[in-house]
Amino acid sequence: MDKIKNVFKILYSPSEVFWSIKEKPDVISPFIIISTGLSIVTLILSFLLNDIIHKNPSSQAIATSGTRIIIFFGLLITIIGLGLTWLFRSALLYLLSQLFDGKGQFENILSLVGYTSFITFQKNIFDLLLIFFKRPENIYTLAHLKFRYGLDIFISSSNLNHYIYLFLGKINLFSLWLLVAQILGISIICEFSKIKSTFITGFVWIFCILIDVWTSGSLSPLLITK
Repeated sequence: MDKIKNVFKILYSPSEVFWSIKEKPDVISPFIIISTGLSIVTLILSFLLNDIIHKNPSSQAIATSGTRIIIFFGLLITIIGLGLTWLFRSALLYLLSQLFDGKGQFENILSLVGYTSFITFQKNIFDLLLIFFKRPENIYTLAHLKFRYGLDIFISSSNLNHYIYLFLGKINLFSLWLLVAQILGISIICEFSKIKSTFITGFVWIFCILIDVWTSGSLSPLLITK
């Protein structure tokens, strides 16, 4: 039960969680909670899309490009993708920390990545809540189900290179919150100074964002129609 509480405690008392996983790493609890939460969000979204399609014939574009993918592949991709993302980010943080003689083990850093992922999971909750406030007649494609929280909110996509625009969108409240939390966590687990922890964590943060931008940029033409 304490491990489950720690997943939620990462939002308001991260230092306590990091000291806990420094002594006893735990990956199972955050993975179960977050993968379950993402699966529920995915299922709710699929039902919402079906409802929108039936009520709004003009949104039929969603049917072929979105609903089937979400229903048949969404859950599997969500769970596998979550695990692979954690492993990749953890491996980068671990390798860099070892270069600077960090004290933390891979299991500790994997636990850190798992627990802090609950921060970015909040974005999925906000997205789902905002969908309920969006009028069905204004939804025609999957692009209309995406909400902006980052620096992209101040700039039109037509005024910038597509990849730069996506990059600005990744610089948002949730990703910055994740960065700050992981800087604190790496400093505790690896026994680094805040400056060294900021350098290592910041590098991995930017690198992962660039990969995310490249992936999103490659897939976005499949999700956006005029």
